Amino acid sequence: MATIEIISLLLTFALFVFGTIVTVHPPSSKRAKAVWIGLLIAFGIGSLALQIRKVQDDAIAKVASDIRENLLLEDAQVSRREAEQMRTDQKIEVARRQQAEKDLALKVQSVGQETRAAVTEDLRQRPPQSGQAVISARLWDFKHTPPKTTFDVMVENDGNLRTNVTIVPTLYVDGKVHPLQNLIKPNLELVPLSYQDFDIAVTLSADEDASVWEGKSELSLQLTIDYAEQPGGKLIRFTYRGRFDVAQKRMVSTSERTPL
Repeated sequence: MATIEIISLLLTFALFVFGTIVTVHPPSSKRAKAVWIGLLIAFGIGSLALQIRKVQDDAIAKVASDIRENLLLEDAQVSRREAEQMRTDQKIEVARRQQAEKDLALKVQSVGQETRAAVTEDLRQRPPQSGQAVISARLWDFKHTPPKTTFDVMVENDGNLRTNVTIVPTLYVDGKVHPLQNLIKPNLELVPLSYQDFDIAVTLSADEDASVWEGKSELSLQLTIDYAEQPGGKLIRFTYRGRFDVAQKRMVSTSERTPL
């Protein structure tokens, strides 16, 4: 119990006791009466003052409690709004990234289709090189369905002799070799002035996939193709190296032929 309440009860009790005494044993003299009446009035005023003080303290405590509750409520509302804003921003960023990946894939596919048509026409009009097979390779396009990327690769024979080829694909992310899903037999025969399409697929982790398509990691594809220019002749190795360039939205490639 609070101190003010205890004192107020004591004063009330004292007022009751003095009132009872004055009633049961009234003072005989005027001076005694004045003293008792003064004490009763003083105790009454003191008790009333303490009651008023208690009411004031209770009111102040109630106001302070209401203020604290309002502040806590406002803090909770601010935190909830911030959390909702963060979720909204995250959804917007995910949608933006997905749309950017779709746009990039469409542009790459368009470039690949145009390249395919140009190479087909070039092969049709190109005079065959005399007395040998000439093998080369290139990337048509690729399709990205996170976290999987599929490369559409073409191996062509520019010469006028048929030959068997052995193909070994290797894919790197920041120099690290990743297992591939190679959808073609490693050994095949190519007739003169023809090409063969095949797919190579790789599935990366979510972090690696996002890093590659945002240009933070380097993805590269290497193809080694061994073949003989003439039946029974020495083997030649054609090596294709392609690096995905996000800014140019295509594979930047180099190639070379070396005798084995």
